[in-house]
Amino acid sequence: MLWSAFCLALLLLITESGPLTAFSKPLPYLGNDMITNGSQADKNAIRTNFGVIDLGKMEHNGSPGRTLVYGSGNVAALGNTARVVALGGSIENGQPLMGVAVSQSPLPSNLGFSYAADSPLQFDFSKDQISNPGRLSGSSIIGSDKVADKYNVTGRGVTVAIVDTGTDFSNPDLKHALARDENGIPIMLDADGQGIVLTRAAYIAKTDSSGRVVDGGYTEGNLPENITSWVYVNENGTVFLHTSYGDIPTYNSLYPFFGTPIVKATARVDWIIGHSPSDYIHSASGIYHFGVIYQTQQQFGTITFGLVPVLVVDSKKPGVYDTIIPDMYSGWYFYTQSELARLVTNQSEIEHLFVEPSFDFTDDVPIKLGDGNEFLTYDYNKDGFPDFSAGTVGARVVDLWQATSNKTSPAVGEETGYGGVVVADLLKPLDPAGDYFGVMYDLAGHGTSTAATVSSIGEQQYDIYANGTKYGLVGIAPGARIMPVKALWAGDSLFGWLYSSGFDLENGTWKYSGDHKADIISNSWGVTSFPLLKYGPGYDIMSVFSSLLTVPGLLDNDYPGTLFVNSFGNNGLGYGSVGTPNSSPLAISVGATTNNVHVGYDGFQNVTRFGNAATYFDDVADFSSRGPGLFGDPKPELMAIGSYAFTPTIVNLKNLRTTVDDPNNDSAFALFGGTSMAAPIVAGAAALVI
Repeated sequence: MLWSAFCLALLLLITESGPLTAFSKPLPYLGNDMITNGSQADKNAIRTNFGVIDLGKMEHNGSPGRTLVYGSGNVAALGNTARVVALGGSIENGQPLMGVAVSQSPLPSNLGFSYAADSPLQFDFSKDQISNPGRLSGSSIIGSDKVADKYNVTGRGVTVAIVDTGTDFSNPDLKHALARDENGIPIMLDADGQGIVLTRAAYIAKTDSSGRVVDGGYTEGNLPENITSWVYVNENGTVFLHTSYGDIPTYNSLYPFFGTPIVKATARVDWIIGHSPSDYIHSASGIYHFGVIYQTQQQFGTITFGLVPVLVVDSKKPGVYDTIIPDMYSGWYFYTQSELARLVTNQSEIEHLFVEPSFDFTDDVPIKLGDGNEFLTYDYNKDGFPDFSAGTVGARVVDLWQATSNKTSPAVGEETGYGGVVVADLLKPLDPAGDYFGVMYDLAGHGTSTAATVSSIGEQQYDIYANGTKYGLVGIAPGARIMPVKALWAGDSLFGWLYSSGFDLENGTWKYSGDHKADIISNSWGVTSFPLLKYGPGYDIMSVFSSLLTVPGLLDNDYPGTLFVNSFGNNGLGYGSVGTPNSSPLAISVGATTNNVHVGYDGFQNVTRFGNAATYFDDVADFSSRGPGLFGDPKPELMAIGSYAFTPTIVNLKNLRTTVDDPNNDSAFALFGGTSMAAPIVAGAAALVI
């Protein structure tokens, strides 16, 4: 099973990684429940209707299984029983296929492939009862804050790839850390395929010689080809997209568990794009593209849903779409009215967060990739601290379901019903034709805490013990940059590793491009199933991959190698209680030690403890996996704090405890731990010396 350390905000008791048994812990399964990648939810609670925008009913598709496939078998026969996404290799060229198969039934065993069934993330927690408030964050624990002060060594110039559940950069302590290329465009990869935003709905406008919007005479019967609807001016001179007519193609991030990859949304209102025929958002071609961001996240101990309407325009050159305008005000409206409202017993507790709907793009800030303003945030009280986040635009997303290309035939084999084989395309951050863009967001909060452990700048102050004393939470290497790699929903970490290390997929072959994106790759997760693809931990395909990517010049003469830092696991006592890729021979594996900061924090205030000692720390945590590796090599190589410390977190998680007078900004932090924290502490330390 995949394991990880899961963080929640101050709003909840901690649910951090602790000792896991060698067996899956079954969840109570009710008639209306479904299990989706380890998360349990009521099938009837999946939100698709947000009032003015309705995505339509999404039928539950059961629980299709995901299987890692490798080998040189019969691809066509495999494609008849499963939907196969090829992530490398080419049978036609004599190269073994590497891919992911999604099927409702077990895959045939006689097709010549090796299989490894996907296992969901499993979250658990332990409750050590000791406290020392002087060791709150990773930097104060290992002394990297003193290194920064005395020697100005902060990791500047180093990029750390965080392969995790995604990363949210909305917290002011993290915004600076987003890695960017030489043009200032964010470097982000969504190997899970969840961050696609379709903006195919097209609306045509007519203007006169002076550029004023005029009546184009468009009706339902005379629209040009591939045009959804039109732009009009009402009797008050306000300019609208006629979004209430026509379907709005929307990418479904819940597929394959619900619905189809693309659903047809409908709107009951029209969106404002101008307040007079001469004062409006311009499109050089006169064609406006519209869509909605539809997200699911694990927040407040449940699955929450977000919806943000977006407009894409070609601001300079006709037909070259370069500007994204998100209606974050409406996103906040949907979030508070649809999600926060159902999480409280008395709505009066959060009524001060409610806003009146406006459905207006003119009061939102346009985003151009590379302008430094790619963050999808909303500050409802204008105090300079964001209150809502939908992620960061500009991610490159792996199109697992061919949603952007509309390909009806597979690249290899024959497509039959649910089956077929396709090659996963890596999308551009923003489609120049205006049909889509990519968003990076954090599915569960875990990736944000691992990133903050490395690079939080520590400028915000947090009231950790709710006693009025506030603390800064500085990362180990606040000058380092974070490359987020979202890969734990679909588990396509191999794709993330290769891409982060500078390899590109060309005609089924991964080739080193020379564009080495990350110096260090941090992995706070693992697989404890045994064997994996017929091999044991340490010499399985994932461990071998991480070892190969560590060695300079091995995969390409010009390849400089990449430092891999892997958390060692939370499987507790036991000889060799380690999985993969944690036992990779050439990667640095990290175990967890104790810290004392969580006694007196929130839900631990009234917990009975045995004994009164509150000063001991730096012992091996009881849940930390033990070596050696299966080869007998000593593992782990290093130890770091994993029980526990605090990190900044997603700003959304502070909202249930706001008041009219207090936006609760000093609670946008989380208690974090497990070897999931230990690994990025070491990755941050490596960034200081690499």
